[in-house]
Amino acid sequence: MKLLKAIVSCLAILVMTTLPATTVLAQKAPTVIAIVNRADWCGTCKAHGPRVMALMPNYARKPIVFALNDLSNPTTVAASKERLTKLGVENVQGPMIYTGVILLVDAGTHQVLKTVSMAEPNARIEAEITQALARK
Repeated sequence: MKLLKAIVSCLAILVMTTLPATTVLAQKAPTVIAIVNRADWCGTCKAHGPRVMALMPNYARKPIVFALNDLSNPTTVAASKERLTKLGVENVQGPMIYTGVILLVDAGTHQVLKTVSMAEPNARIEAEITQALARK
């Protein structure tokens, strides 16, 4: 069972690292950037990350880009910073960055619209994403 969970987590991470490029191709101009803060050592991320990441394909044709911010180690932090810099949102979180959360950011103003815990039920996360998308 632990092996299966590890495989699912690895696949979810793989999807998240390739999803931003796929999502950008599916639309012209995103209105929301969802920064997903995760880490290998984060209990909330381990427990809820695969479930949350499974929601993301539902938004492939919506004006939203999901950006993985992997805080597991210095290498993943550097790769994530590069990805966030390309989106112009590398500094929206300020000095305190928490794992196990999704930040919904206005793609135009780079203002954080909402911070949602990965521990929230799917319905709550989807409602927050829908509300953020409706702002534009």
